Amino acid sequence: MIFRVFSLVLVLLSAAGGVLAQQQTPAPTPRRELYEVRAVGDRIFEPDIWLAGGQEYRDRTFAFWTAEEFGGISQAELLRSEAPVTPQDIPAAFNNAWFTEAFRAYESWTLTGQCSDDNATLYEFELVLEDTAYLVRYWAQAVSPQRVLTFQLLFPAQQRSRLDVYSARYRPSLPACL
Repeated sequence: MIFRVFSLVLVLLSAAGGVLAQQQTPAPTPRRELYEVRAVGDRIFEPDIWLAGGQEYRDRTFAFWTAEEFGGISQAELLRSEAPVTPQDIPAAFNNAWFTEAFRAYESWTLTGQCSDDNATLYEFELVLEDTAYLVRYWAQAVSPQRVLTFQLLFPAQQRSRLDVYSARYRPSLPACL
């Protein structure tokens, strides 16, 4: 009888221990969107040249990269939308008002090209800041029904060949408007 009681106690303790173990095991943590956005640059930028950073906000997640040695700046934003977004919505959303706000720190900006492939729209710009000319390529792509990914590369105008290299790394199917 004592053996049966002892066995029953062991069974109950084992079961309780299993429940406790299940309760103490934390649920898997979802991957932070910041890591996903920063990963966009992993196949593009050399970590010994480009420094990376980023921030999460309620309506977007932002990552950036800077290459001080040749004046390159890049950024990616994953924008959140409550309404569904399709590739056909991109040109209407990324309009003059959008870019006026995006480039408000510059003395001037000029759209020099716009083209698309099946999934993304590319906008090309010339910007001026403190008498220095810059070239920008800015891609926008609906990546899910409620997410738009934008990616921007900015280089001093005399660094066009570097802009071409990094553009091809980012989007081989749409590196530039021809």
